[in-house]
Amino acid sequence: MVSMTVEGLDAARAFTRKAADSVKPITERSIEACLQDMVDYAKAIVPVDTGYLQRSIDWVAMGEGEWHFRAMAGYASYVELGTSRMRAQPFMQPAVDAILDEIEGKTDDAFADLVGAP
Repeated sequence: MVSMTVEGLDAARAFTRKAADSVKPITERSIEACLQDMVDYAKAIVPVDTGYLQRSIDWVAMGEGEWHFRAMAGYASYVELGTSRMRAQPFMQPAVDAILDEIEGKTDDAFADLVGAP
């Protein structure tokens, strides 16, 4: 008969539980930080006349794992996409394109902080 004792599993188990409990909040904070960056970017480039459209740009958490990045002004889609009489002046899609790649980086940084990686 062969018998082995492995020590240190309690610490490994505790670390694994901590990491698992931390995944969702870390991911959500990373996504929400990027959403705020998208809002800031869109507000910086949106055409401004009265400021109503600019003020209507925001993001909202809709539920578990769902967020909406939006412009609530009724005419926002006309500005973003244009019409037959007005050229498009995109501000939402450029914000998404500019910021989306940051989500992975922000999440990676947060996980590195969690595990103490350099």
